[in-house]
Amino acid sequence: MNSPTRLPISLNIFIKYAKLFPSIQRGETQMVTTEQQLIETLKGKQRVEGLNESDFAKKLGIDRRLWGLTKNGQANIGMSLLKAVMRVYPELSSEVLALLRDSEKGSVNGK
Repeated sequence: MNSPTRLPISLNIFIKYAKLFPSIQRGETQMVTTEQQLIETLKGKQRVEGLNESDFAKKLGIDRRLWGLTKNGQANIGMSLLKAVMRVYPELSSEVLALLRDSEKGSVNGK
């Protein structure tokens, strides 16, 4: 009986994040801010759940235009989106807290 090949844990983690962060798949190594990381994570959630922009925004309880602007980097993540993320995806609380910590230091897009 053939068992599936087990990959090292670090490789499994890389594959998981490569699916969530397309820039890793393209081989880009630029510095990613915590805000960009959270946006990429949310885009990954939207993609995995198969939701269009309107349905994803509705799930979060925010305006579709706000999600579109934030997703495309034309608007910074605001408190309404952070609250929505904490409510809908509590497993992302560490990313939200990291973003808030960075914004306190002034390193998040001038916030």
